[in-house]
This record gives sequence, C-alpha cells and structure tokens, in this order.
Amino acid sequence: MKKAIILFNLGGPDSLDAVQPFLFNLFNDPAIINLPGIFRYPLAKFISNRRAPVAKAIYAEMGGKSPILQETQSQADESCQRKGREGTRSN
Repeated sequence: MKKAIILFNLGGPDSLDAVQPFLFNLFNDPAIINLPGIFRYPLAKFISNRRAPVAKAIYAEMGGKSPILQETQSQADESCQRKGREGTRSN
C-alpha cells in the first residue's frame, strides 16, 4: 500500500511590499468574510489598509517575509528523508 503525506499552508507575503495585497486577498475571500462582494470588497480594503503598517512591522522582525513557505518546505524535506524517499517531494 502506498502512503502519502500532504502538507499545505495558507501562504503569506513574500516581501514587505506584498503585505497589504496579501491582507486584502485574505479579507476579500468570501470564506473569511461572508458578505456580498459589494460590501466585502470595501471592508477588505479598509481592514487591509488599516492592518498593513502593524503587519509590516511584524514581518520586518521576521526577516521581511512570511516564514511559512520555507518552514513547509523544510517539513516536506524532513518527511521525505524520514520515509527514505528523498527527492520525491512535489510542489
């Protein structure tokens, strides 16, 4: 029987310039804010513009980007090594 390990993440900004667009996309997602688009879009703009300066400062302390992709890739590599299947990771 074949076994698989599936790792996924919700992403994060890859630079400080990407923080506000990332927040906008997050809050404009109907799964996050369940409102009609006519209300969700301006609300997402408001929240993302309001939160961006604080979030940028936090990401700056973490190296200027979200660590989530690198951490997920490290977990995938470690999982492959533990299963003796190094190099079988797909993105």
